Amino acid sequence: MIKITRNDGTKTVILEVTQGAFETIYKKLGYVPLEMADGRQQTAAGTTQKSDDDLFLDTVKMKPIAQWSKKELQRYAALKELDPKAADLRDVIKQQIDNDQH
Repeated sequence: MIKITRNDGTKTVILEVTQGAFETIYKKLGYVPLEMADGRQQTAAGTTQKSDDDLFLDTVKMKPIAQWSKKELQRYAALKELDPKAADLRDVIKQQIDNDQH
């Protein structure tokens, strides 16, 4: 099994599929192996080596920011070295994410 990903501009999709399914179906649809997309290499077992913080960032960015809990907002801010006590924290994070994508 390998993890593959595709970003369509509005969301990132991550799937775990067999190598054969990737080669025959998903590659044609624009998916790439996860290690090619983020620069990390997969282990022999097919999983990527990511820290808890990296996994959190990948997971939380899959949800609309309006659905993030206060705890998620504060953790994201701390990881990105933003002021977690900012009154308009959602707006600050949204702007930071938009800047990262451009």
